[in-house]
Amino acid sequence: MAAEGLRNTMAERRRHPLGPLVWRESARSSRARIWATVAFAACGAVLATAAWLSPSPAGLGTHRQLGFPPCTLVAMTGYPCPTCGMTTAFAYTVRGRCLSAIAAQPAGFALALTTMAAAGLSLSVVVTGRSLRLNWYRIRPVWITAALLGFILLGWAAKVSVGMIRGTLPVPAERRFAGSRPSRPGPPAAGRLPLGIGGTDERHGSA
Repeated sequence: MAAEGLRNTMAERRRHPLGPLVWRESARSSRARIWATVAFAACGAVLATAAWLSPSPAGLGTHRQLGFPPCTLVAMTGYPCPTCGMTTAFAYTVRGRCLSAIAAQPAGFALALTTMAAAGLSLSVVVTGRSLRLNWYRIRPVWITAALLGFILLGWAAKVSVGMIRGTLPVPAERRFAGSRPSRPGPPAAGRLPLGIGGTDERHGSA
């Protein structure tokens, strides 16, 4: 009895006055499963897109395969911005190439792992109906945001430093617009030939 009382006393002392940080509880309605399904679909879409993309060997520019323009900072200075390499890191992470993902953008690698974990937790809620709750009284969103921004900036500083040491930064001017997926030309229109490199109809010789 004395030993059990001592254990209870120690457990009470370890217990935080604001309650546990994380706990699981059964969903009282189908709403939790619905939101979990939406979260799982969103995470799955992000990871599927990353798997479809071909990671750029340069460590940045993979996002151009989605039709987005090149990074303005890279185009102007040859140096990446703090978010450069995020898409590349996701593409490497889903392929299990963790070291390449870290080299592309450490924060992107961490976010990719977080997305995978979120997908797993969401699927668990859908299957079991038990949701994971976070005590926001113990964690302030401002702290999480500040930590995430700090991590992104540190990863960016490390990427730039390593690139400068290895001589891969700044990016040469002729490579600043690389990284896009080459488009497949469609069949030429009837009665016309494809335009040449200089934009000239090779049959008629017109500009």
